[in-house]
Amino acid sequence: MGPEQQSDFTERNIQAIAAYLSSGDKACACRLGLELEQFVMTDAGASVPYSGPGGVAQLLDEMRVNYEAQIREGSSLLGLTRPGTALTLEPGAQVEISTGPFCRIHQLEESFAQFESELLAPLTRRGQRLLACGYRPDLRADDVELLPKDRYRFMDARFQRTGSQGRQMMRGSASTQVSIDYTDEADAILKMRIATLIGPLLALATDTTTRYEGAPAPGRMIRTMIWSDVDPARCTTVPGLFDPDFGFAGYARALYSAPLVVCLCPDGSFGDAGDHSAAGLTATRLITRAEIEHLLSMFFFDVRLKNYVEIRMADSMTIDLALSLTALIKGVFYAPDALAELSSTLKLAERSAADVAEAKEILRAQGYAGCMYGGLSAAAWLDLLVELARRDLPEDERPYLEPLARLISQRQTPRDVASAASASGSESENESDPR
Repeated sequence: MGPEQQSDFTERNIQAIAAYLSSGDKACACRLGLELEQFVMTDAGASVPYSGPGGVAQLLDEMRVNYEAQIREGSSLLGLTRPGTALTLEPGAQVEISTGPFCRIHQLEESFAQFESELLAPLTRRGQRLLACGYRPDLRADDVELLPKDRYRFMDARFQRTGSQGRQMMRGSASTQVSIDYTDEADAILKMRIATLIGPLLALATDTTTRYEGAPAPGRMIRTMIWSDVDPARCTTVPGLFDPDFGFAGYARALYSAPLVVCLCPDGSFGDAGDHSAAGLTATRLITRAEIEHLLSMFFFDVRLKNYVEIRMADSMTIDLALSLTALIKGVFYAPDALAELSSTLKLAERSAADVAEAKEILRAQGYAGCMYGGLSAAAWLDLLVELARRDLPEDERPYLEPLARLISQRQTPRDVASAASASGSESENESDPR
């Protein structure tokens, strides 16, 4: 096959990916999806591994009765699904509950409540519990068992070559992710840009990480630090996002030409793609829908595009804070006036990926006092986000906003609250110590 024919397939495949993204255009554009990753811990505070007696694999096996379908690789049970809810495992056996999409926040709350009620009995029998925090508190990443999944094995090998934090990301971190709809290409790109710019603010406000690699966390926003050094080809800010002509084709082109890490085989299994890109693997044929979906899942930008926008910067949190973050995002991103005001205040047309990287460093060093994007402090930016969300949320959903809004008004993060509680507990123990 000559170069001209290969070029033709390349352009047709890029257009096919762009068309898939366009299929996400929603007439109502009001739905919300929520994913919350948590650690399974013993009541004594030790991580529970995937395999072995009392392991997470056995926990999933006990949960099968509540779900309609299983996700397996070989003999290994790796997830469970039913309409509206999926229970899956991250590489270090973090439990991820995904629910939605729903238009109303109470529907997400009810779905999570059902999941927790189903899980309560088996966890209680085992002397175990779920823990929501941004990083595993007790173990180093090297001491965590990797799930028996080919995709994770290939990713683990690549990330050891591309950065210093891949193992920590896979085995030790846990997040909260909120997904939103878009009405068309322009709406999708606007939401991606604004979400990427406010991502460092969301990471600060939802910082729950008090420990890292078995020791006290060395500063704020540990997950932000981790993701900055995993794989520059597929993390942080989407290449070209702030270019004036960026759109679905630009997103498709960025992914299509980057190293793929894991390829999807015709039988549905995964293979090691080495340093090949999707462009190289499909240079002489049309890309399939399954390959498009796989390609979109293999990039981990702060804000990711599938056929919805996925906002990924928040730490794992308790459900009240996760719903509060969801309310903030709903109030801002589903209100055209709020998006217009943020676009103007952020001076969106002047921004770049470098601004986002700088904002992360500033907030990691200075917290709420750090100034970014033209001089406003993080505190002022977050106050604005809360104000916009409170103004545009339906009245009956505004109470969901309050847990996060309260922390922001107090210039605290969940990490601050947990650290203060831990210090207070230590002081109480010392006071009662007869020595």
